[in-house]
Order: sequence, then C-alpha cells, then structure tokens
Amino acid sequence: MVNFKLMALLAGLLISGVYSAGGTGGNDPGSQTEPAQNPQTAYYDLLDDGAYGLNVEGQWTIGPGPDAIPWAIWFEDSEAFLLADVQPTDEDSAGFYETWESGTSSLLGQLAKENLGEELAGFTPFTEDTGSGGPIYGMEYTYSRGDTTFYVTVCYRFCDAYTLELISIDPDSQAQSRRVAVNTADSFTDLGGPRHIATARPEVMLGGENWPWKYLHNPFAVSAYYMDIESPPPPSEERKLTDYEIRWIDAGMEILVRAVIDKPEGTVMSSDLDRIEEFAVIGWLGDFYRVRTNDRMVELPREGITVRSIEDLLEFQNLRVLDVELTELEDVRPIASMTGLESLSLMVSPELKDLEFLRPLERLKTLMMWGGAYPNVTDISVFQNLTQLKSVMIILPEIRDLSVFAALPNLEQLWINCHEDVNLDAVIQAKQIRDLMVNAQTIR
Repeated sequence: MVNFKLMALLAGLLISGVYSAGGTGGNDPGSQTEPAQNPQTAYYDLLDDGAYGLNVEGQWTIGPGPDAIPWAIWFEDSEAFLLADVQPTDEDSAGFYETWESGTSSLLGQLAKENLGEELAGFTPFTEDTGSGGPIYGMEYTYSRGDTTFYVTVCYRFCDAYTLELISIDPDSQAQSRRVAVNTADSFTDLGGPRHIATARPEVMLGGENWPWKYLHNPFAVSAYYMDIESPPPPSEERKLTDYEIRWIDAGMEILVRAVIDKPEGTVMSSDLDRIEEFAVIGWLGDFYRVRTNDRMVELPREGITVRSIEDLLEFQNLRVLDVELTELEDVRPIASMTGLESLSLMVSPELKDLEFLRPLERLKTLMMWGGAYPNVTDISVFQNLTQLKSVMIILPEIRDLSVFAALPNLEQLWINCHEDVNLDAVIQAKQIRDLMVNAQTIR
C-alpha cells in the first residue's frame, strides 16, 4: 500500500498549521471552519474573504512542501493525496485556456511523454463546466514503475484575480483521483480581493525544462517526485559499472542512514544514495535522533545508538546540503572531502579546534554554526578561500578581527558573536554585507 500519510508529512516538513475544512463543496468561503489563528502569514491565507475561498473535506497543511508547493491535503475516506496552489493570475494565462482544444491539450500530452517516458500508461485531457464559476481545465493520466501505479488528475481554474492549480495523486482509482480534484476545483471562489503573493516560494518548479508555462508548476515533475519516493528507479547500466556495496564505518550512523532510506536490512549499494542531495542528522532534541533527506524524515530513539563518526556520509556522492547537529562530535574532518556542498549547518562539540575542514568547500554558499560557541578557534583565515559564501552565522568568542569577511565579494549576511573588543571597521564598510549583526546587535 502506498504510504500517502507519510507523503503528506514529507510534503509539510516545515508545517505551520493544520486546518480542517467543514464541508464537501460549495462556494461559500464562510463555510470553512475557522482556525484559532493564522500561524504563517508569509504564505497565503485561505480564510481571507477579501481574496478567494477554497473548501474541501480533508486536512490542510500550510507550509512549503516538495518543490515548494504550499498546500498538501489528504483525505480520510480515500488514499488520494492532493497538492494545491493559488497564485495571482498571470497576464499570459489566457493563451493556455483559450487554445485548450486547438493546441494546449495536445501539447500537454506530448510533455507527459517527454517527462514520464515509458512509465506513462495513459493520458486524457478534459474540460468540465459545473456552472459554479467558470470551466475547469484538466487532464488525467496513469504512470507505473514496477508494482507501483499512480492515477493522477490535474485541474486548473483561471479567474480574474487568481489561478488555482490542483494535482491529485491516487494509488487505487482514476475515478477517485478525478473526484477529489474536480470537486475541489469546483469549490474555488475568486472574490477579487487584493492579490496575495507567497514571497518565500522559489522559482524552481515554475517553468523549467520541458515546461513552457512559466507561471504554472510542472505536474509531471511533481508526479515523478512522488514516484521516486515510493519506488526509487534502479541504477542505469552505466551506474551499475561503478556501483559497490557500502562497508559501514560507524554502527550508529549505519542505523540512522538505513532508517531514512527505508532499508533496515540487506545490502546497501552506493547507488541507493544517489538521489539524496540533502542530509540532516540532529541528536540534541532529547531522547531521539531526527534524520532527514530531501524526501524523507524519520525519528529514532537514542537508546542503543551512538554516533562516533560521520565518515560514512562520504558515501553520499551527490550531497549539496548537510546539517550535522551532534554536540558530542569532535572530528569533523570528513566534511573536507564533501567538496560539492553548497550549504552546511553544524552544531558539534565546543572542543572544535579549527575551521580547516572548510578550506576545500569552494562551492559553499551558506554556513551556519550558530547553535553553539567554539572558543578554541582563533584563526579564521580559511574564509579567504570561500569566495562563494552568501551567508555566515557563527559563534567564535575569541575572534577580534573580522576583515576576512569584508573581502568576500558575495557575502550578503553576516551574523557573528565574537570577542567584545572586536574591530568592526572593515565589515561596516563592506557594502555587500547588507545584513550585519555582531554580538546580538543589529548594525544593518
């Protein structure tokens, strides 16, 4: 059985609230159950009756999900899983629906084949006018990998002020997938109020390769994302030539990695880790570890698990983002070999003596060592080599000279707690540092 409840949790790793809708349809936004408060004002407020309304039976999760789609909804009476987005209507959107019959629907069929390849098992475009506020433009398709099959329905509603996008994924029934998407689209009401823009949403899923409409998400890329979670693709013939069995160095790290890739037993091959670009291991939260990759999160009891080394993380050959929060860890030298890292977050032993492990990380853009202080670090010349850095947050109590940061051409944010007698002249004069905070005092 496809674990869509887990998918829903994955889609809301940065959960900011759970809403329950009070009805099964209709266009009255007042029929929605009011939450006690709106916990995340940086994103759309569904209940702002000056803008738009959306009503569906299920649970709402507000927050960035996979590929930054803001809403993930799952249903108690089915295995259907619904991704939703509302955004201001783009001025070019008329070309999408006005040419639906003459060009758009056939182009979507072609794009489905290009994006999903041989895994695509069927594709049908449709329009439906329920009489409640304009036509629904949609498509339904099926795609399979091995024993896993997904039934997908995509719906669009283009209104004067807002556009609704829905992607319904169901492992059981195309009819059920369509019912969920169409009923939800039918409930959408554009009230013509002030436009709300989710400023935190990145552009990665708007447009991109094999997708010509820059103002809409690529539903085929989203579908492939969920297929990769549920049924990871086997390694290519070329990759098999370089594949090998991982020989674990640290027993505790082995347990954590096996748990997060959902392979508690059997051989783990290097190719099993190829799709992982982000990895986090957090061990200070209490009596459990939290382990996270770009598409999965697990928590394991600390009892019986001790992590003494992070050398096994070198097996993640495509790692770009690393978060290690193990306050007992003293040896961070393996990080020096992770030269593909673009973002690094560390909270390790305060006995850390130097930052030389950072020197080879020439691609690093973000460094956060904000969770603990490192009083033994007295030399920060290593930063001269990290010219791609855009953000640094770090606590170094013995550092008095910050001029090395002033020379970094791309550095925009510097938060540092350092010696009270620090010389700030250089970083104050460095105009590229637009967000500067020293010893908890905001300078600009």
